[in-house]
Amino acid sequence: MTEQLTFAQAMGPTAGDGNIDCSGKGLTSLEGAPQEVRWDFNCSDNMLESLEGGPVGAYININCSGNLLSTLIGSPPIVGDFNCSGNQLTTLQGGPMEVAASFDCSDNMLDSLDGGPAFVTGNYSCANNELTSLVGAPAEVENFNCSGNRLTSLAGCPEVVNGDFICQDNDELFTEEEVREACEVKGRVLSGI
Repeated sequence: MTEQLTFAQAMGPTAGDGNIDCSGKGLTSLEGAPQEVRWDFNCSDNMLESLEGGPVGAYININCSGNLLSTLIGSPPIVGDFNCSGNQLTTLQGGPMEVAASFDCSDNMLDSLDGGPAFVTGNYSCANNELTSLVGAPAEVENFNCSGNRLTSLAGCPEVVNGDFICQDNDELFTEEEVREACEVKGRVLSGI
């Protein structure tokens, strides 16, 4: 059995008035973390299975990549950047609903984007999952990357992509024309064809 290590044990009393970096410390729990953090909260590369106990304040940047998360329950509802890549997520339920910058849920086991943020102003990456559709994606993003999935349809893709639309290495290879027919892409379409 893995020894349990909380945020409080690893970091001691910590004020949330600046950036907090507790990455790579072997944490198994965010118990004892400040509830309000002013800028960045980096808890990447630990052994976290849950974000419960972590900060809940709005508009902070959260990097929880490279953990053992199977759920995003415990996430703040509104964040700046949110990176939950490289976990064991099968759902986006419980995660932030509004992302004021970029959202990265790549390299998980997602088969759906349902429950994910409805509003993302920056880049959105859901690459390298098990997605068969894009239902649940936000309506408008900057760049959109859905490469390395099992997509056979572009159903549910964003209505507007203000930058590039990247959809290489899917079960179906989409032409640039198919992508531009499915959504308004203001940048390049990178489809691998």
